Amino acid sequence: MKLALILPMLLLLCPPRPSAAADTTFGLVAGRVQADSGEPLDDAQVRLTRLDPDLGALSYSTMRSARVLDDGTFEFSRVEPGTYLVDAQCGERWLPLPVKITLATEADRVTDLALSLRKGASIEGRVLDELGRPLSGVGVGVGDAGLQGGAVEPVIVVDHATGEASALSRGLTYPRLPLATAFTAADGRFRLAPVLPASSASLRVGGLAEYFDTTISGIVVRSEKTSFVDVTLKRAAAILGRATLTDGRPAAGARITLRTIECEPQNRTWIVLTKSDELGGESANVSATTIAVEREGLFRFDGLTPGRYLLRASAPDMATYTSSVLLVSRDAETVHAAVTFEPARTLRGRVVDVRGATPRAGIVRVLTDESVPKTLQPFVEPIEATLSADGSFAFEGLGRGPYALEILCDGYRSEMVEGVAHDQDDLEIAIGTHAPLVSTAHVAILRKSPTKPQKATSKSAKTKLAKATTRAKK
Repeated sequence: MKLALILPMLLLLCPPRPSAAADTTFGLVAGRVQADSGEPLDDAQVRLTRLDPDLGALSYSTMRSARVLDDGTFEFSRVEPGTYLVDAQCGERWLPLPVKITLATEADRVTDLALSLRKGASIEGRVLDELGRPLSGVGVGVGDAGLQGGAVEPVIVVDHATGEASALSRGLTYPRLPLATAFTAADGRFRLAPVLPASSASLRVGGLAEYFDTTISGIVVRSEKTSFVDVTLKRAAAILGRATLTDGRPAAGARITLRTIECEPQNRTWIVLTKSDELGGESANVSATTIAVEREGLFRFDGLTPGRYLLRASAPDMATYTSSVLLVSRDAETVHAAVTFEPARTLRGRVVDVRGATPRAGIVRVLTDESVPKTLQPFVEPIEATLSADGSFAFEGLGRGPYALEILCDGYRSEMVEGVAHDQDDLEIAIGTHAPLVSTAHVAILRKSPTKPQKATSKSAKTKLAKATTRAKK
């Protein structure tokens, strides 16, 4: 009896909080999504985008989205006053014209929206190679900057209050559909839907390393219709080669780096369609790409645009190999290259002050190796060695030389010594006077700076010299 009296009192003191649907202090937008045949669509997505001049062009940053319930109904609660566009999509169905609604106050409610979705337009086709063979796993996409209709102007909408169609203000665009993407099947066929009708679409096809990407512009599809497009991809150039050791055995496991000296620009802007587990391959038009040599000594670089390229190869106990310039023309499909490693050369020595003192810190750099053509030396990175506490240095894996060395020591000018032969273990470089290089005794004499040390031209060399100086002081 007491419980029966207490329960109504608690309900009066603590009334239940109203649901969002019953909350009259915030705006509400609700309605129903159905097919043009009248049946509800329970897997549709509805977008609510605010029309605010202060926010500039419409975008997904001003959008809210909601999934519909099993009966096709949807609801946006706590909607602030303003003007909005309501749009919806369900699979290949879309809303031909967005609905414009206005909430004047926080208490305004629009609950009678009826969004009827129609079947959208589509693009179908095949992707073939130059011999007419189907290509599978090719990425195909339609849209502009990841959207469809993001640049279409004027934007036509339907006013919910009057039922009349009108155009938004000039300069105000609205992305109607997301980017439609697909991958070709084993027979090379693809299908893109829904596609924005009555507007010029750009079809972008590519993603295979062995073929050039291509773009087909000016595709216009009528509403609820299908356009058919066959696309032919041109095979890109490739560099195919074999790497061997001095005795002719394959150099399995060696590292081959392809450096781009100069190449024509190639548009590969839609990385969204990269499918790494199926498409594979390296990206073209990069400054350097490195791969490992296969067991048989073979290597291959695909997807190359016309231009000039350089191969650099390295293997354990072998000198770094540098190829001549490889020319890839528009008509060339495959350029063949042969890499033959030579035994690595060594160079060891010591840097001392001419008066017998040991420099506090320094770096020795192999700037050039005359086994590399002079025209290619600007594309070869210098090899550096930090001086030990006793001024000694050592280089492994050098080419056959002769070399040009640069010595950077704290308190001395940076100087270069040319014509240094390989496989020396007792090279002594004395710094501190103006005397010339004495090649017979393997002594290189460098002049000391009368004022302050010269700054290193290379940022990396300057950093390493600073670290060496710090270690010396410790």
